[in-house]
Amino acid sequence: MSTTDIIAQYAAHRIIIVEPSILIIVNKLYRYGMDSNEIYEITRGNWVMGTRRDLVKYAFSVYHGVVREVFKIQSWFPVEVTSGTQKTRKRWRFNGVVSKEKSHYIGGDISYYIKKGNQNPIRYLNC
Repeated sequence: MSTTDIIAQYAAHRIIIVEPSILIIVNKLYRYGMDSNEIYEITRGNWVMGTRRDLVKYAFSVYHGVVREVFKIQSWFPVEVTSGTQKTRKRWRFNGVVSKEKSHYIGGDISYYIKKGNQNPIRYLNC
C-alpha cells in the first residue's frame, strides 16, 4: 500500500457530491497501485442500467467507500454479455476521460452514500 492509499483508507475526509453522477463500486476489481487507465477499464465496465444513465455527467470509481478516480462521461454504448448458463443481457459501458476539474474528490469518503447490504454496484446521485 502506498502512503496515499493508507491516508485514503484511514483518514479520508467526507465529501458531498453536487454534480449529476454515478458511483460505481469496484471492490472486487480494484487493487492498490492501479493507474488511471487501469481504474478506467474496471469502472467503465458492463453495467445493467436504465435510461437514467443519460442524466449522469461523471462516474466516480469507489473502493471501500473512498473515491479512487473521477471520469467525465462522454457517451454510453450498449454491449451484449453472455456467460455460461446465463442468457444474453444488454448492458452499458461508457466512454470518458479522467476529470481533472473534479480531482479534488479523489481520496474523499463517500461511504455514507452507500447502504449496507446493497448488492448493486451502481448508485445514482443528483439525477
